[in-house]
Formats: sequence, structure tokens, C-alpha cells
Amino acid sequence: MPWLGTISLDISGYDIVKKITGPNPSEFYKKKFSESPDYWQKASPFHALNNKIPPFLAICSRRSDDACSQAENFIRKAENLGSYAKLLPVGLSHGEINAELGKDSCYTNSQKAEPRHSVNANKSSHPDTEKLCRCLKPYAQVKDS
Repeated sequence: MPWLGTISLDISGYDIVKKITGPNPSEFYKKKFSESPDYWQKASPFHALNNKIPPFLAICSRRSDDACSQAENFIRKAENLGSYAKLLPVGLSHGEINAELGKDSCYTNSQKAEPRHSVNANKSSHPDTEKLCRCLKPYAQVKDS
């Protein structure tokens, strides 16, 4: 069965190179991804992305320093390659996003729903992703503390 799409939950490491060499280098990422710039590039979803991918929804925490900017850059590159991709910033922490998945809720039920519609690159949205975004909209409205 072909890959139908991806829902990415609050990833701040789309671009490992930037995480390690950017203005505020991450010692955590450096420790996890070694001292090899070649490996950083190979391990980076941003740098590995070079073709159109199935529908992609990136959910990011607005409470994170750079999760949404990392996701936004990945989304922009995916769109430039002809993919349908969307960013959904939410007012939950990384832990809260993960904690919500698995509860008996609209959020979890949307994650489990199988896509029933094919994607047409000329359309502005994918029906199942739009359904998920509507479901998650209350979380996007939560004010950061």
C-alpha cells in the first residue's frame, strides 16, 4: 500500500544542520548527531527532501523556541516541490501535544481516520487534513502562558 500521508507532531529537528550550526547551537543535537557535518545533512529531513511527498501536516508548539520555524521551512520546501503540506501551530507544549494523542477525543479519532480522498495537486487542500485542522482548531486558540 502506498504511503498516504504524514502528520508530524512537534518536531524541532527538521534541519539538524541549522540546529547545530545556527545562532544558538544545540548541544543536545550535537551530542545525538555526532560531530560530522555530513551526517547532520543526511539525518536532516529538510536536506533529505528532494522530491514531492504525500500530504504532510506539521503540528508545532508555539511554546517552543523554533519548532514552528523549523516546520515552516520544511513545509515551504515541500510545497515548492509540488507537495501538499500544511502547518498547524498550537498553543500546547510538546508534552501536551503528545499527551493528547491517544485520548478518546476528536484529535485522536482524526489521527486514526483513513484518508478516503485522493490528492489532486491543483486543489488547495486535502479533505482529511482539513478535517483534522478543524478538529485541532480549539487547541490553536489556546493562549500561551
